[in-house]
Amino acid sequence: ALERYQAGLKISHSLADSYPTDAQKQRDLMVSHYKIGEIFLKLKDFQAAKAAYQKGIAVLDQMIANGQNVEQAKSEKKILEAQIAKCEKESATDSNSD
Repeated sequence: ALERYQAGLKISHSLADSYPTDAQKQRDLMVSHYKIGEIFLKLKDFQAAKAAYQKGIAVLDQMIANGQNVEQAKSEKKILEAQIAKCEKESATDSNSD
């Protein structure tokens, strides 16, 4: 599944780069990062998950700065920030159980 999402990420990235003013293509890129983060979270690779979520947040920050679907982007940013907090919590729990 990870390989398919990474292939999808390449396509989403290419489309987002080609159409920087297309909010849907930007959002699709963010969703790709989110899905990859979810896979890494399930694999307990918290650093990789966190990095993927942070890339998604960077896309959302750019959307907000460009005035693209600002309210939705802010709402989705909170979701990704919560996932980062979850990574940090689970990472700390995981390292304490060693």
